[in-house]
Amino acid sequence: REKFVNRLVEAERAQEHSALKSSVSQQYEDNKERVKTLHTLLKQLYEDRVSGKLSETSFEKLSEECRSELSALEQDIAEHERNSDIDTSVSALYKRFFALLSDITDIKELSKPLLQRLIDHIEVSQGYYVTDEQGKRRKHQEVKIYYRFIGNIKQ
Repeated sequence: REKFVNRLVEAERAQEHSALKSSVSQQYEDNKERVKTLHTLLKQLYEDRVSGKLSETSFEKLSEECRSELSALEQDIAEHERNSDIDTSVSALYKRFFALLSDITDIKELSKPLLQRLIDHIEVSQGYYVTDEQGKRRKHQEVKIYYRFIGNIKQ
């Protein structure tokens, strides 16, 4: 955990204030839009279940996934609205990220709601092959994880 904190502090110095501020605002708007979409999906799921197009098992599984994502998004939106006058400096954004971590100190397994709460998005670049000294081809591919409030931590 200390290594992680040190990385965050180093990354904090490297990040630009304006990019982070716009990222938080964009995430808030994206979350609000996704909530609307999920409400529409839940309504459609219910209608499909009532009409018999969807089995009870499928309905329960799909609706639970929608509800868990909806719950996580609504928590984030509520937090953003409570803190509408938040100082969006880099250190304040890191404090918000650590506030997310404070709720989940005893992680036994990674779950979809946990990942949705901590990670904003993941970018996977196009892979390419490189031949090493032994003549073996090895695939290289860059994966960037963007955490909520703080963005990508450069390694």
